[in-house]
Amino acid sequence: MLKNHTLNSAYSWLKKNALFFVLSVVILSITRYILWHFYTDNIIRTQFSADVSALFSKGLLFDIKASAIATAIPFLLSCLLLTTRKTQALGERFLPFLWTILLTIVLILTVCNLYFFRIYGHQFDAFVFGIIDEDTKAVVKTIWSDFPVMRLVFAWLIASFLFWQIFHQRTKNTLLRKKTLTVFYLLFLMALILGARGSLGTFPLRQDNASISVSPDVNKLLPNALISLDWARKEYQNSKQFVNVSDEDGKPLLASLLQRDVDSADLQQLLVSTPKNIAVQKHAPNVVLAVMESMGTHFLSFNNEQRDLLGSLKPHWQNDWVFLRFVSEGNGTSDSLHRLLIRSPLNNITQSSAKNKNFISNMFTPYKKAGYDIAFISSGNLSWRNFDGFLRHLGADEIVDENVLKQHYPNMEQATWGVPDEYMFRYAQNRIQQAEKNGRPVFILMLSITNHPPFKTPKHYERRDFALTAEEHQRLANLGTNEEQNEILNTYRYANDSLGQFISAIKPTNTIIAATGDHNIRAIGYPNPQEQALEFAVPFYLYVPQDYRQQAIFDANRIGSHKDIMPTLYELSLSEEKYYQTGCNLTAPNISENPWCGYGFNANLLMDKQGIYRLDNHQFYPWADNAMHTQSQARTNFDDTYFKRAQNYPAFLTWQINRFATE
Repeated sequence: MLKNHTLNSAYSWLKKNALFFVLSVVILSITRYILWHFYTDNIIRTQFSADVSALFSKGLLFDIKASAIATAIPFLLSCLLLTTRKTQALGERFLPFLWTILLTIVLILTVCNLYFFRIYGHQFDAFVFGIIDEDTKAVVKTIWSDFPVMRLVFAWLIASFLFWQIFHQRTKNTLLRKKTLTVFYLLFLMALILGARGSLGTFPLRQDNASISVSPDVNKLLPNALISLDWARKEYQNSKQFVNVSDEDGKPLLASLLQRDVDSADLQQLLVSTPKNIAVQKHAPNVVLAVMESMGTHFLSFNNEQRDLLGSLKPHWQNDWVFLRFVSEGNGTSDSLHRLLIRSPLNNITQSSAKNKNFISNMFTPYKKAGYDIAFISSGNLSWRNFDGFLRHLGADEIVDENVLKQHYPNMEQATWGVPDEYMFRYAQNRIQQAEKNGRPVFILMLSITNHPPFKTPKHYERRDFALTAEEHQRLANLGTNEEQNEILNTYRYANDSLGQFISAIKPTNTIIAATGDHNIRAIGYPNPQEQALEFAVPFYLYVPQDYRQQAIFDANRIGSHKDIMPTLYELSLSEEKYYQTGCNLTAPNISENPWCGYGFNANLLMDKQGIYRLDNHQFYPWADNAMHTQSQARTNFDDTYFKRAQNYPAFLTWQINRFATE
């Protein structure tokens, strides 16, 4: 492949590419050492000393990833320059400059990141781009006056000179043969690809993996300057979606949703108080909301006596309150979480400049004001999309994910996205028992993870053979082979079984329990227009101890969606506490006067007791039965009372989040 006259250059350039990679890794790794030993509080270093090994080993993977990507630039270019004598001569002059410039950039960014960390307490984030968006001249003056710019520039020039000396040196003639050198090039290319991926597992190394400790102060040391700058760039790009909105834009939206004239677009007018609740005043209940991964209503239709898909959840499902004419608001986990947490239709707030804003729509606020502890517990890893930091900002007192669960249950097995759900529920059970003992109520928001592709139940869980008919297998054909479908059904049952065991364990306590799906299971496919509501259907389960029911009623025919979960929980568990109302208490004795009631909202459709209204094509489809099936033909003659009101709901949510983000 290689001609004789290129052997020396090829050998020399390969060595220097390898050297560039090693020096880059060393610079980035030394920086993490500096951050840990000189920029981290001694208390943190002592308390979390057991995390040092994981910090530097996982951090090294991030360093290798960044360095591999940087090395790929001169490596691929050097391969191209080996093709002719003329390009080879060009490479001899140009490549040393490229290696020097790139390594100097790595060093400059690393040093700047150290100063950024010293000032802000964390590595690069979207704020670093303030030099573009703010008064650039003022920012430059501040940098000039507050930092040793000239000394740093002088040091970088010296470093650049040393790098130049290293990369400009000629390598002695090689004795390697063409075939051997070709193999080395291929091996180096494979090493760069693997290094850039950062993982041998199912997924490449990414921001979602930036968590090895229960301490955010340790986790923020994991990335390096290059990685954190890339994350900051993405965060900055996410922040560009926000626009300034006016009161004139908001007033007609509010008037439509509230069904009354409004004088202003002040969102304070959406604050309402829960009714006086004597039982709550005497003994405030714990409150649990379990958001179950892919807990769609559709799979419930496959449940029967012969193939039990509910497991331990079955008696609770039969005896407690379950709303099945119900849809998720979002169509993904992050989407639904954002909507539940802060009523945001944008699912990347956690990775945008708005992540540190104060939200009047914060779901934790009513419970915080009522004296509750707030806990978020997940069987996954909450470095995912920066939910860890965002939840802390919203007021969560305790964040528990797979890292914490591993410490409490060290012998549990690992899954692709986290750990088996049963350990999340076991921890939550202990947390509620602790709250009962301490006499301080807790609100727990949980996010399960097991029922997620790739579907796999824990090894110790007894799998079942769910005998489906040929027609049923065909209906689920998009999910895979018959064996794969059976595994998915087992995973669905495992998640339900774990939830059921948890409910059984805490029902004797003073706890209100709610559960819903974050979205329906994906990939099934819904070409049949009769199933266009079923595609977004998730159940809403609710257990309310008798003492807290008071005037509450259960009507299985009530229509609802995620927007109605928190209003329902607030009015059952809080007494005379204000909350931000954009939904309906589904257990209220009379909902006819509440403008937020009577309809369910999903990003794709609205639904009421008559049928569904598609938001994309503005077509109405009447119900065909009580199992979320519609008629296949659209109708034009229907009562559009609810739809006229609710069709402004998505526009209102967008206007609202822009108001929060730009204030």
